[in-house]
Amino acid sequence: MRIFYNNSKFGSDTLLLLISIGILITILGTAFFHLALQAESYNFFDVLQSRYIKRVLVFTLWQAALSMGLSLLFAIPLARFFYYHNFPGKRIILTYFGLCLVMPVIVAILGIIQVHGNSGYIVWMMRSLGIETKGYLYGLFGILLAHVFFNTPLAVRSLLSRLNDIPQEQWRSAIQLNFTPWQRFRLVELPALRSALPGLAALIFMLCFTSFAIILSLGGGPRATTLEVAIYQALHFDFDMVRAVTLSGLQLAICAILSFILVRFGKQSETEISYQTGQESILKFLQNKSLLARVFGWVSLALILLLVFPPLFSVIAKALYHFKWDYLSKPALLNAGLISLGISLSAGSLSILLAVSLCLGLRHIQNRSLRSFIETIGALILVFSPFALATGLFIALSSYANLDQIGPFLVILINALMSLPFALRILIPAFQQRFQETQPLCISMGIQGWTRFRMIDFPLLRKPIGLAMAYATTLSIGDFGIIALFGSQDFSTLPLYIYRAIGSYRLHEASFAALILILTCYLLFIILERLIGGPKGQTQCLNKQA
Repeated sequence: MRIFYNNSKFGSDTLLLLISIGILITILGTAFFHLALQAESYNFFDVLQSRYIKRVLVFTLWQAALSMGLSLLFAIPLARFFYYHNFPGKRIILTYFGLCLVMPVIVAILGIIQVHGNSGYIVWMMRSLGIETKGYLYGLFGILLAHVFFNTPLAVRSLLSRLNDIPQEQWRSAIQLNFTPWQRFRLVELPALRSALPGLAALIFMLCFTSFAIILSLGGGPRATTLEVAIYQALHFDFDMVRAVTLSGLQLAICAILSFILVRFGKQSETEISYQTGQESILKFLQNKSLLARVFGWVSLALILLLVFPPLFSVIAKALYHFKWDYLSKPALLNAGLISLGISLSAGSLSILLAVSLCLGLRHIQNRSLRSFIETIGALILVFSPFALATGLFIALSSYANLDQIGPFLVILINALMSLPFALRILIPAFQQRFQETQPLCISMGIQGWTRFRMIDFPLLRKPIGLAMAYATTLSIGDFGIIALFGSQDFSTLPLYIYRAIGSYRLHEASFAALILILTCYLLFIILERLIGGPKGQTQCLNKQA
């Protein structure tokens, strides 16, 4: 292992890296060691013969594969359509696609229920036209609908970023050789898309494979249960460690394979984390003149807009139309809001602290294999079930404190760990780029350690650190998984409050709470990004000086 720090073998950055890796390994190892102790007498292969586990595994794989396929089926033509065409509202649509990535899952679920549920607008319109319809939302269709809602915007922005990265020299060659639209797609676009598709497909599959809130809310019953929901049921209702460990082992094995694909093929450009609206191509005449291609693009755009826009608008409209001042005075709602803020800010801060510590040490490592290994450790949390992880930590700490004392700590810790891979995805490229630019100067002037971070690194990296903090905090405030396991009447967040209101058919109150959650997420994102990232002009000035 070749690690250098200002011509020395060991430095404070390396120490931070080792401490961060040690913390992550200790947390993961402690959780699953205590889970294994609780189920030490079971036979893993005997339990796998259960018809229930086989059915859950098959359905989990099937819905994840369908969700991934549908998301990419929409995303590929949409990314090409956005790339080739400029039209009014393009920037707004892509910005909204970015908001979908951090929108709290429970808010989207509430909106989808209001649009597609048994009392939703679409069912009402069909009945007004004399078309009788049975409820279609709950079950596999509803799960696919929600997964496409979240994953298609992610895929569109990712593929559009790859198209924007195509060198213009290739387009000039295509013009000189008089390529047809099909030849341009096959010889220019497809190689760029192909490099992103395996990693993107693995990421979407993993997100759908480990989905929890969508399955719990829209699954419709035992016939649509996935591994994540089954682990939650085994721990929360039955406290069946044998089943929980078995399901967690299955999930871990499958997600480990997906993580390998993601790390191996999922290298993405830094432009993917920005609100880029597409390359302003100098090759305007490359726009596809085929009427069929344009019609297909516009139809795809219309379908995806009808899917992603109405749910959020429905939540906002219903919250404003049925607003009552009494909602603001509800102690349960105010308490949930304050707890959500405390948890999200604490989890976001902890996540960024770990991410920055990893990045500071990681940038000194020259061996590519070792870098990939450490990056994998940082993203390892994605392959673990958060419920199994939280339960293992609870068992380890239960002899020292009760659930009321441990619960908030575990919710903060697990949310911080779940946000860590996304923070690293933003920070690692930025830290590496700035390190290459400033390392010779720092070595020549003998600047290192905390002095270097305070005077050199942080001023240049405020923007990505602020963006990562904003993402980590908003992801934490919208989390519904861990709080569903440890939540109570006195310890509830806004997502849990909304879920309980939906379950009690108090949709107006749920819509108002969802509006508060949306506004909180938006304000937190803007404030944190600008507060930590600094003024835009200052950032640009520092970038030019670097």
